[in-house]
Amino acid sequence: MVTWSFAQTATTEEVLLQYQEALMRLSSASYTVQRIDTFASGDVRNHRGSCTLIKQAEDALGFYFYGKRLDVHEESLYDGVHALLINHKKSKYFMEQADWSFLGSPGGQMVVKELMRTPKNYTSKELYQDDSSGDFFILRFNYPDQEEYGISAHSKLIYLQKSNFLPYKIIKRSIILGKRRVTIKIIANLTLNDSLAENKIHIKDYLKEYKLIPQKQENHLEDLLNETAADFYLMSFDNQSIHLSSIKDKIVLLYFWEVWCRPCLQSLKKIQELHEQYADKGLVIIGIVSDRPSFESAKQLIKNREISFINTMGNLKIQEDYKVLAVPQYVLLNASKKIIYAKNGYEKSIESILKDFF
Repeated sequence: MVTWSFAQTATTEEVLLQYQEALMRLSSASYTVQRIDTFASGDVRNHRGSCTLIKQAEDALGFYFYGKRLDVHEESLYDGVHALLINHKKSKYFMEQADWSFLGSPGGQMVVKELMRTPKNYTSKELYQDDSSGDFFILRFNYPDQEEYGISAHSKLIYLQKSNFLPYKIIKRSIILGKRRVTIKIIANLTLNDSLAENKIHIKDYLKEYKLIPQKQENHLEDLLNETAADFYLMSFDNQSIHLSSIKDKIVLLYFWEVWCRPCLQSLKKIQELHEQYADKGLVIIGIVSDRPSFESAKQLIKNREISFINTMGNLKIQEDYKVLAVPQYVLLNASKKIIYAKNGYEKSIESILKDFF
């Protein structure tokens, strides 16, 4: 059994300062990592991989990185300008959006940013020590609740090795709509300030022999346009049957979302505003949540945020019919049930389209 208690040999500020000074001495870090995610739905995912980080204080992220998760072929490379998913096996690569969202890529999930900078925007911090081995200080950072997303009890534990004041393990915890969400990262084989580390980031001559797959070629949703919408029969959160073919002479917006998707939660308010603006004029909005373990959490979220448009419990068939590979996804149908708009991510263009109708 692992136990820890308040540290008696040092203060919180002293250990935090030592941590900050240790990071200041780093220009690069290469390591292997195990990441264990326990989601609010109860699902657990356990992945291993490796990553190289190059400190870049002026970059938006604060570092460049090259990450690989062992269970997928694509490796993730971010050099401050480009975000690339590289498949060495098939000699091809994809260009992605070069911002914080790229940390969600398989290789990006292997990033341990606590090796590049200390936490920010916390409300309080505490210091503990690992009583089982005595080898670690444990800094705990507490963060404010985010009521609009249903997030509370948000904290981060950073296990610092007493030998060098660098992280060995990171544990992030929060309660999302009453259910626990935990991410654990365990670092091993750490190599610091390797003069060859930058080669992984900056030497990309091999890409000349690889095929670039532009994002537009990967837009599978374009195949839905001008097609007749697949009919469906779903149950709403208040146990009403929703049958698409029974909705006559209405413009229909299908909104695919999940409770664990922050962009989805951010767009809920905007979708509610569209409902309030156009429902009386003939717009029907149908929210569709397909992650079964999250149904109860989604129902609670809808209640807490006073969302009044229809929300339903989806399934695998509707995801396949509407090519849902990522959320949020928006599919707009005209009164004849033809698909006239299909996009991932909220864009203001949908507002212009609705203005033309109403």
